[in-house]
Amino acid sequence: MLSAHRIDRVIDVRDLPLSRRRGFSKTPLATALTAHGIEYVHLRQAGNPFRREKDSIPREERRPETCHRSILSPRVARRLGLRQVDL
Repeated sequence: MLSAHRIDRVIDVRDLPLSRRRGFSKTPLATALTAHGIEYVHLRQAGNPFRREKDSIPREERRPETCHRSILSPRVARRLGLRQVDL
């Protein structure tokens, strides 16, 4: 799905990039993304406004409204003048 939307980089904003859900911890997630030509970056802050590439903040939940990132993403988008899209 990320490749279909031409995402160049996934920014992981988790304090500890660990997950009980298979494939969502830092190393396996980075490995899978790299295999598809997508860069993985672990940052506690949410992105860099000076870059021009498309970034993504991943979530595990099926519905965006149940993810705590639904609070973070709009704030980051507004602050950095970005457009937020739920994939």
